[in-house]
Amino acid sequence: RPTLLGNPGLTRTARDFEGLGARLAGQCRRVAVDLRGRGDSAWPKDSLTYLPLTYLADLRLLLEAAKIDRFAVLGSSIGGQLAMQMALNHHDAMAGAILNDVGPIIEPAGLARLRANVGRTGNWPTWVHAARDLAVRNCDIYPDWGLAEWLAFAKQLCWLGPAGRILFDYDPRIAEPFRLPRADAGPDLWAALTVM
Repeated sequence: RPTLLGNPGLTRTARDFEGLGARLAGQCRRVAVDLRGRGDSAWPKDSLTYLPLTYLADLRLLLEAAKIDRFAVLGSSIGGQLAMQMALNHHDAMAGAILNDVGPIIEPAGLARLRANVGRTGNWPTWVHAARDLAVRNCDIYPDWGLAEWLAFAKQLCWLGPAGRILFDYDPRIAEPFRLPRADAGPDLWAALTVM
């Protein structure tokens, strides 16, 4: 079977795929990615490397280093955009793709929401404080969630920092490329859907 490559969303980490990875144990090889500046990946010196072309180069190096010659991608948000772009460049090696929360066109309202939220910092004394603040920031998206869901959400987005504070698990500078002119311009991803 092909390797399942999990590409998380813009501010997300490989932790998003832990549950699915556990369910698929023994059925296929699973590789979940921490894009640069997120989770266990290093933060680059230059924030202008937080661009899809750089992520694609990183993913190509990962595929080579892990000796993955056939794969399917489960991509969420920017991870799905990367999956579509990978289909254009690696269509012979890609067995398929599952796209979550993304399509070939990014709506202006969605991009505006990303620009408003990405790069905001968080620094909380406890997981409950983090969960409650994230609930306030995102209540319009998940209006029915209770504290248990917000705690789980906080534990996917954040980590326990060295000073014992809860912090977002990504470099806030990932927002900087969004401020550049035409930062949302990219390849025609409709073409990717024809080869996937």
